[in-house]
Amino acid sequence: LAAGLSNETCIDLSGELFGDVTITTAEWYEINGGPICVVSAHRAPYLDMEVVLPSEWSGRYVQQGGGGFDGFIPSALVRNEEQELVGANDAVSRFGAIHAASNGGNRAGVDGESAPEVWLSGSSDAQQSLLDYSYLALKTTLDFAHGLSESVYGRLPDYGYFNGCSNGGRNAYIAAQRWPEAFDGVVSGCEPMNMPGTTTAWLSLAGAQGTPAALTQAEYTFAYNAALTAC
Repeated sequence: LAAGLSNETCIDLSGELFGDVTITTAEWYEINGGPICVVSAHRAPYLDMEVVLPSEWSGRYVQQGGGGFDGFIPSALVRNEEQELVGANDAVSRFGAIHAASNGGNRAGVDGESAPEVWLSGSSDAQQSLLDYSYLALKTTLDFAHGLSESVYGRLPDYGYFNGCSNGGRNAYIAAQRWPEAFDGVVSGCEPMNMPGTTTAWLSLAGAQGTPAALTQAEYTFAYNAALTAC
């Protein structure tokens, strides 16, 4: 086993504080690829995080970006139809990496805590949630996972990677720009560089559907071909 990581060490993490982050649960699971410690944590008002610690740690760290308005954790865990844990993704089970992800600072499906509505109230919680979604959830998750790495394994990762698509692609750009020293590789897929502008365009198109202002298929095709030509 990796130094310092055992069933007892994992369970004892529950309730621990890392700055303003509280570990809510820490659970030990036996899966193919070796035992893992699944750590769930929270930072007010609505930021939830999950860090998976492998027993056979390779020294690698992988952080996963979100999608859309976030609101849920893109977990490394694999569950069956009965929601029973049956494994973890390749980053953990095959490559022995620490895997970290968050809900981006809001909770989908929870009244008053889900984006984008939660950002409209103007309260201090709303402002913090928007700041988390904008970029701060990424740094809080990174710092928390690194803190766990030092606490459990006695050192920081040897190699760090970030992966994301859509809003996660935007997250990846932010990670590369703001904390380049933390990541040796970054995968940024189908990224919206300007999320507010993209969302405004979606709303504008949706509002025009079924009206004379809606674009025709011919107009869509013309615009698409013009964009390809310009690029």
